[in-house]
Amino acid sequence: MKIYIKDWCFFQDEMMYHGIDNSYKLAYDIILAGKRIRNLDIQAKSLLCCFEVMKRKNNFDQFSSIINCTSFGSFDSVTKLLVESYQNSRPYQISPGNIPNTVINSSAGIAAIEYNIQGPNISISADELSFYSSLIKVKSIFLNSQSDEIFLSAIENWDNSYGEELLLEFGVKSRENLPFSKVYANLFLLSKASSSVSIIFTKMGRIFNLSNIDSVIMEIINYLKIDKNKIIYSNIWSYNPISSPIFNDINNASILPRKYGYLMAALGSYQCNDIIQHLVPSTYGMQLTIDKDGFYGICILYKD
Repeated sequence: MKIYIKDWCFFQDEMMYHGIDNSYKLAYDIILAGKRIRNLDIQAKSLLCCFEVMKRKNNFDQFSSIINCTSFGSFDSVTKLLVESYQNSRPYQISPGNIPNTVINSSAGIAAIEYNIQGPNISISADELSFYSSLIKVKSIFLNSQSDEIFLSAIENWDNSYGEELLLEFGVKSRENLPFSKVYANLFLLSKASSSVSIIFTKMGRIFNLSNIDSVIMEIINYLKIDKNKIIYSNIWSYNPISSPIFNDINNASILPRKYGYLMAALGSYQCNDIIQHLVPSTYGMQLTIDKDGFYGICILYKD
């Protein structure tokens, strides 16, 4: 089934880009003016920025679902609450026993409360293929008629205490080796109803030899009966260097450097954002992600 992209936006360090409007730069305090954000970390604020900007052009269905992909939830918000509670000698603002659930889903949970979104709220753990796993979950929700619209978000940041630990885990010695210096967050509003851009195909699998990706791609193209010349742009990330003859046949194949893998849960969504901005009417785009173990995700997008 087709998944229609009704709207989208992303927040990249201090730059907000909205799918309907032109890109523009706004600070948190302007976008979130009037909202209670005192105890929120940069990740939760980034996601709220996306929701707030998107709300200006859309009416949110209260029974929509939210699927959120991230490596750590709002770990820093929880830490901050506990530290402030201890320093002020006041009763804990949250129960330590509830921290695991808070950490996993607080960013999406905060957005659901703020915008009265009452549908399923799902968290997906972070890896380079999180976006593709999310799309499979989206199809399941649509097929089961649980929601007619779904917010799909992905957030990663390399700031504050958890972000610093993440950099140590990755062995990143300089922020110059990161795709962005602090934070990347994005939000898609996906719908059953027709719109100009759609994700027409998603597949996950595994290959043991990178050269076999050619046959996988050609099988998909033949299955969809697509004219290969109408795939005008592709965005590709592979943990191991990849060279494929088929990429030479697809115009404008962009192969991302390995450092974009640090986007983790947001890698696939970043690729999708990039493709959407390159499509023109009646053309296709392809995104491909291959992790270090040969697991892959592929999406084909189309613009009417």
